[in-house]
Amino acid sequence: MYTRRSFLFFSLLALVSCVGCGEAQIKAHGTVKFSDGTPLTCGIVVFTTPQFQYMGKVEQDGSFQLGGLVEKGGLPAGSYKVSIQNAIVNDQLVIPVKYTSDVTSGLSFEVTKESAKNPLVITLDKD
Repeated sequence: MYTRRSFLFFSLLALVSCVGCGEAQIKAHGTVKFSDGTPLTCGIVVFTTPQFQYMGKVEQDGSFQLGGLVEKGGLPAGSYKVSIQNAIVNDQLVIPVKYTSDVTSGLSFEVTKESAKNPLVITLDKD
């Protein structure tokens, strides 16, 4: 029984890891800053399609690197809605709540081959 579960788990993991394997993965990266130029120093950037989410941790300088299921992977070219998650300091959300959902954030990006060369810049209003 335990072996069967392990087999099913690893089979499912292998299948999920291969989703999108035929598509070129773009190592998109960028920065998150406020409209006054100061960087967002924490959080997770989430690029979403109807099928997948790709995430990148926001570093202290506001930079992020997007990835998928594979460590240091990338994401396929396409249109993405964007949200910011876990931007919390001292139990306080440091961004307006509208940015925590890709439905309300108003943020979207077209990721292309050029996105690997040119950093994406996400600019947030403070209110």
